[in-house]
Amino acid sequence: MSRLHCNIGRFVSAQGKTAIVTEPSLLVVCAAAFAAVLVLLSVLAGLIRALTALFPAPEASDTALVAAITSAVSRVHPGMAVTNIQENR
Repeated sequence: MSRLHCNIGRFVSAQGKTAIVTEPSLLVVCAAAFAAVLVLLSVLAGLIRALTALFPAPEASDTALVAAITSAVSRVHPGMAVTNIQENR
């Protein structure tokens, strides 16, 4: 295994061979950063989806909403009772 020594922009191996190292272009750096952010956000989205599938939100009825619907039905149809309320999506 050869060792590399840095000599201001050039790498010299132990055998004396020189390799000139160029800086990556701005477009390549931006594309790599964009890809990294895209992968990170995709992983986070998958994690959130998995967590919401494992722990769904409980379906709780709002007592004020039930009272308002019951009151409106009793005004429109006196003597009738509300037995079931369903939300259509």
